[in-house]
Amino acid sequence: MKTPLQRVYWDQISDDYQQLTTITTDDFHFGPLLPGNRELKLLPEITPGTTCLELGCGGAQNSIHLASQGADCTAIDISSEQIKHAKALSAEHGVNIDLRCMTLENLSAWPEGQYDFVHSVYALPFIAEPETFIKNAAACVAPGGTFLLVTQHPVFSAEWLELEDEEMGLFMPSYFEPPEDIRQTSDGEIIGSSAYPISTISEWIHTAGLRDLRLWEPKPLPIESVDQAPYYSPAWIEIHDKLSVSPVAIIYSATAPL
Repeated sequence: MKTPLQRVYWDQISDDYQQLTTITTDDFHFGPLLPGNRELKLLPEITPGTTCLELGCGGAQNSIHLASQGADCTAIDISSEQIKHAKALSAEHGVNIDLRCMTLENLSAWPEGQYDFVHSVYALPFIAEPETFIKNAAACVAPGGTFLLVTQHPVFSAEWLELEDEEMGLFMPSYFEPPEDIRQTSDGEIIGSSAYPISTISEWIHTAGLRDLRLWEPKPLPIESVDQAPYYSPAWIEIHDKLSVSPVAIIYSATAPL
């Protein structure tokens, strides 16, 4: 079987990604330069024994944060190199996380209704079949549990153009078909990072059987305090002015019916 290009890509960039990006374990992050859960307060109550599943975990910083509160955490990523970083980081913080390297499309084989909290931050853009992914992830949520999905805001797919008087504006050929963010492996193979209209993802979540859907489009922290964000890097700080007027991420939260 051919190795998925997403795995090749993340295996290749994993070391640089973890080195250049500051991702804290002291708070739950929702994306670049954004306030964490300490300020936004979007997560369900986490108590000792709460079962949590992270999909597309990277270095598993969010799972480490939850495990430090006593949660029973499982974390999955397609990249073996990202899982290596997650293992080292969880050992450094003295927490035990069930870390698995597998494609996120394999969730359909998992027992249903197993986790109190299923969360995924920025994995969806790299999923080949996003609607199926959401359906399978929703099936993992225990009755009354929470599904939290953070992904690229479709408006962030637009191109920034310089207008008159040195002002900047956004250009998007079609909101309903946002352009892909094209990435390349070291061999020149192309992979795309995709955004989707808000109504499309909302409908996928509803069709998956989840209820009480809520949405957030948080603004970044002020430029003078972005180094207090739970997720930042020099590259993201450089475009802070753009993120301040156009959302980079959208957060979806829904519950599984009892």
